[in-house]
Amino acid sequence: MFPVFWCWAPQIKFPWSGNVLQDIDPDVNWFFNAIKPSAGHAEIEQRAFEIASYGKQLGLITEVLIELAEQNPVMNSGSCQALNALRQIHNQITKVREEIHGHELREAEFHLANLQEKLETRRVISSK
Repeated sequence: MFPVFWCWAPQIKFPWSGNVLQDIDPDVNWFFNAIKPSAGHAEIEQRAFEIASYGKQLGLITEVLIELAEQNPVMNSGSCQALNALRQIHNQITKVREEIHGHELREAEFHLANLQEKLETRRVISSK
């Protein structure tokens, strides 16, 4: 025989009443594991990325390419639209990099000044 409320049987779970084990380690291999075998070897790509990021690699290639193109008299005349576009992109990225580094430098100087002020305050208090 079934109880009267057999179809109404809620399951109430209070905090910490179930399995609380959770894997919180970040999975950073998703990008390199998504590289197709025909496009490259994932382990080689990951180790190359640990040496220099893709942005760093592209930045170096861009600098060399612009320098070589400027040595060529035909390309140096400014008639090459792709070279001009590459120069503009490179200049914009350089400005962004300088802006971020400048902001980080100002922030570090601010924190250093605060630490020096606190250190001086502690020296004055401890000398009394």
